Amino acid sequence: MLTLLAIAVLAGSVLGLGLSWAAARLLTQPLARLRDGIGALARGDLRVRIPPAGGDEIGQTLSSLSDTVTSLHGMVSSIHASSAGLNAKSAELSGIAGSLAQVESDLAES
Repeated sequence: MLTLLAIAVLAGSVLGLGLSWAAARLLTQPLARLRDGIGALARGDLRVRIPPAGGDEIGQTLSSLSDTVTSLHGMVSSIHASSAGLNAKSAELSGIAGSLAQVESDLAES
């Protein structure tokens, strides 16, 4: 009877450890993806893609982070395009200013 009880306690302990390990793994994997995504974002990598991890709080946080990265990428792309347009207009205005300065110089000589 004592042997049977010892086997039952050992089996219960092994089962408890296995379930604890599985539960910890289910929690730590999405957290590791969250940590990696935030780290990539902190380094300025807006190409990072964070896979979804379910509907719990961690999964929702990962989804929100992914949406944030996508939004930031769009904003940076828009700013880059606007900057390129401004650069072209600045060069155009500089050319016009140079032409006006030449006209002014020609008028002053006349």
